[in-house]
Amino acid sequence: MRKAYTVQEKLDVVKKVRDGASQASVSRQSGVPAGTIRGWIKNEEKLQSAAAECHDSKGPQTKRIRGADDTTLDKALFEWFTQSRHDGIPLSGEILKVQAQKMSRQINRDDDTFKASDGWLWRFQRRHGIKSITVSGESKSANVESAAAYPTILRDIIDTEGLQIYNADETGLYYRMLPDKTLAEKNDPRQKTGFKKAKQRVTVLLACNKTGRHKLKPPVIGTSKNPRALHHVNRSTLPVVYQSSKNAWMTAYIFKDCFFKNFIPAVRHYLRQQKLKEKAILLLDNCPAHPPASTLSSHDGKIKAVLLPKNTTSIIQPLDQGIIKAFKSHCKRKLITHLLDSAMPPTDYIKTVTMKDVIFTTHYAWSQITTSTIDNCWRKGLGKAFDEDFLGFTETDITEAVAKYKDYAGEEALDVDLSSVELGVACDNDLPTSESKSDDQLIEDARSRSDDDDDEDEDAEPLQPPPGVPRRTAEEALACLEVSIQYIQQNPNSSFNSTTLLHAKLLLDMMRRDVVKSKKQQCITNYFK
Repeated sequence: MRKAYTVQEKLDVVKKVRDGASQASVSRQSGVPAGTIRGWIKNEEKLQSAAAECHDSKGPQTKRIRGADDTTLDKALFEWFTQSRHDGIPLSGEILKVQAQKMSRQINRDDDTFKASDGWLWRFQRRHGIKSITVSGESKSANVESAAAYPTILRDIIDTEGLQIYNADETGLYYRMLPDKTLAEKNDPRQKTGFKKAKQRVTVLLACNKTGRHKLKPPVIGTSKNPRALHHVNRSTLPVVYQSSKNAWMTAYIFKDCFFKNFIPAVRHYLRQQKLKEKAILLLDNCPAHPPASTLSSHDGKIKAVLLPKNTTSIIQPLDQGIIKAFKSHCKRKLITHLLDSAMPPTDYIKTVTMKDVIFTTHYAWSQITTSTIDNCWRKGLGKAFDEDFLGFTETDITEAVAKYKDYAGEEALDVDLSSVELGVACDNDLPTSESKSDDQLIEDARSRSDDDDDEDEDAEPLQPPPGVPRRTAEEALACLEVSIQYIQQNPNSSFNSTTLLHAKLLLDMMRRDVVKSKKQQCITNYFK
């Protein structure tokens, strides 16, 4: 008789393999077929997500994870719960049941048969890790004293538990907006002539650890579920995690999905690689889109979220101390660089920027943030938690930054006014990344996530439909790559260096293997036709 294994049993077997044991030996010890173990390893992320979403002690022991019967209601109600808790509203089980019944009537109208029973409430709380807690009488507002006291609290947590510290925060990005400042001659009649600001936006979630050695793949949230630029693109190969919502805002559902499906597996993988304890906390601000910290924890409780004191994030949150600003600076510079390289008028160029461009610009900008920048920002915000102080940027740091700028600009280098640079980077600093929504808006957003609609590009100013891009073969890609390598080798004075050539040759080897795999094996009967 075939045995049904619990989620926890599957994870325990996978962990033994991850710890170095061979699949054959684990199979003999556990009595699980080797093929079954391979399947569990392949689906480890799904198992982690399933176990993490069951927060009670019996959750990982279940053999089947039961989802919500009405996914639209489930998502809308959880968003409402997160929003209400952010506003400091005490909630009970009876209040949840009344709100669920109300939302169900709005969703299903005359076809509503939903009953908010005690059993339904128990399953809803179990799915989302909602616990009953005592609400303290503290004021919602926080002050500078809270920010000053928190590093000591964090240091006690680190000393007690010996874990890794991460921080995550959202930022909005106008990915087509060009600077609204320009240099001009004093008597130039066109000095105030500009162009309409393009306000197409995305929200980017950045996360990293204290040392800066682990920068996680950033989720990018657009308005379109299936942007035209990503048609026929394998999204698992993208350098970001693409998500979507109606206004390109972060939502509690998206954040929870990213935490369990991306953050926890990525952190476990990194800690295993570094041979560190698999224990970590993620510091979060009190954004309305962030679910309660009690709902953000791995199944074993070793990786969890902790909320910073309210209204203190601008003072102590590491990402707000300069990391996000540096990230946006690289994004803006990349946009300007591509504009100059295109030799197109700005109004024409910005219409050609697609979601795929945004994704790779985001990846480039995030990769340019150095470990020293991240470490300095952590010191500035929470230095006392690590017995480290932020001493500011030295004269050498400033000199090197100026030298890099002049080297980048060459003969075009200008004596740039610092205020104009600040304004160019800060144009989307106040861009909202979440909002408080009505019941109707929550239900509409939940429906849009549940529907498998094939929506198109989200641009406010529609692009001209691009010509049909044919599906390229492995042979065509290989031929183009070989020509590119020949060009690099024949032009030693070009901007490509030896590292670029090495990467191109590694890619060439991979492409050759793909060409071999793509060729169908000949049958012996083919030779007698």
